[in-house]
Amino acid sequence: MNKISYSLLKLLNRVKQGIIGCTDKHTIFWVSTQRCNLRCKHCTCPSAQSPRIPDMPLSDFEKILDEVIVFANPEDITVVITGGEPLMRDDILDIGEAIVKRGFRWVLETNGFLLNLDMQKQLANRGLSEIILSLDGMEKNHNWFRGHPNSFENSLYAIKQVVRFHSEIDLKIITTVHKKNLDDLDLLKDMLIQLKVKKWLLQVINPNVHNTYTPISELLISKEDYYTIHEKIKIWNSSQKISVKYSCNGNNMNGYSPERDTYFHCPTKGSSITLNADGHVTGCPKVKDIVGNIYNTDFRDIWEKGVQANNIKSVIKGCNRLRK
Repeated sequence: MNKISYSLLKLLNRVKQGIIGCTDKHTIFWVSTQRCNLRCKHCTCPSAQSPRIPDMPLSDFEKILDEVIVFANPEDITVVITGGEPLMRDDILDIGEAIVKRGFRWVLETNGFLLNLDMQKQLANRGLSEIILSLDGMEKNHNWFRGHPNSFENSLYAIKQVVRFHSEIDLKIITTVHKKNLDDLDLLKDMLIQLKVKKWLLQVINPNVHNTYTPISELLISKEDYYTIHEKIKIWNSSQKISVKYSCNGNNMNGYSPERDTYFHCPTKGSSITLNADGHVTGCPKVKDIVGNIYNTDFRDIWEKGVQANNIKSVIKGCNRLRK
């Protein structure tokens, strides 16, 4: 499609929105690859190092984006490129270009290892809006958790360069809290403030999933620690030096009630679908129930069944899917 075609489609879909009511904010997560360059302790993908499922071709994903443009306003949709590690794909820049030229906003989730200054510059030139980068403790614990002795160094470098040279890109740091890094959190908070990071997300291990590289018992924190973290979040936010939120981990919230907490962060913005590398479609990325496959079901049919809007709250107990 050329630029004129996209402009006409945008005009047409504004008319169609009045018919099918697709005016809410939505998020499309694309698990673009199962490949990864690290061996993270909480990884749930046993084939990350030698994936059984090949990467979905960009051309197949572009077809999905073109279908979406027909019935929804791309300006109301964020596309999150995730994995595995999406920077393992040689065509990551083409992916960004394909998303932006269709009018969507795009976000990159990365472990930061390959996010050097040149890559940052090229991603920024492709209109990247946001980077969600993992930092899981101070150096010793982060490297243990990520399974590489240089992981912390590379992530720290990436953070410094994004803050210094690419302020137009919204940067969020996400930390997976586990037994070994609990005592790192205050130090990590101070370091992020010093680095001029503005947004920090915390999540805990989902006890209902299988981890590939370590027993889950070595990672899970206690319920007491869980509530201590939430108290810390409130204190940290009161300083107004950094915005800290708790991000959903896809289980029953351990009895936590996010609708009563302004520091709860829903990565889906309340409504989402997740497209996996093999074409399977799920709703919220934290929920693995398959609702269709793009290779044997029309994507619009999957979308219009309401999967992207209505299943999250019923699956995750305590979920307030409208919380931003």
